[in-house]
Amino acid sequence: MRDGNGRGRCRKNSFTLQIPASFAPGPAIAQLQAGSVPIAPVFVVIQPVPPVIQSVLDDGQAVNGGNPAHPGDTLTIAALNLGDAGATVSTSRLQLLIGGTAYNLVGPAQPSANNPQLHTVQVILPPKIAAADKLPMIVSIDGRASLPFYIAVAR
Repeated sequence: MRDGNGRGRCRKNSFTLQIPASFAPGPAIAQLQAGSVPIAPVFVVIQPVPPVIQSVLDDGQAVNGGNPAHPGDTLTIAALNLGDAGATVSTSRLQLLIGGTAYNLVGPAQPSANNPQLHTVQVILPPKIAAADKLPMIVSIDGRASLPFYIAVAR
């Protein structure tokens, strides 16, 4: 953090650690410094990046207020960080919540041909899904959940 004069500030009993994207998840030792003075190293656990839903499509069209999904529709969800680049991800590792209710996926998450970091997975909306203008959708892998992605559902 910086104060109004551009000088660094720190809060008592806290620090910020920037992890390079190239670091693999798992345990690591971080060497801290206070200015130019080294302090004792600390043990940190680097967590994998959570999934990020990029889009939800219904028959190739984005699901939104102008194009809501309907019960029985098959939705295609595209998400980053849903598994290893270029690898298929088993449904046993995945969970999908829509409006707080868990739904079964049609099959495993498949890597995108255009972007191996992006995976797609499908769900069929059940007949009793609630209609809503902003229904939260959350996808998770191995317990790491995305932020909500809001979809519209009409009857």
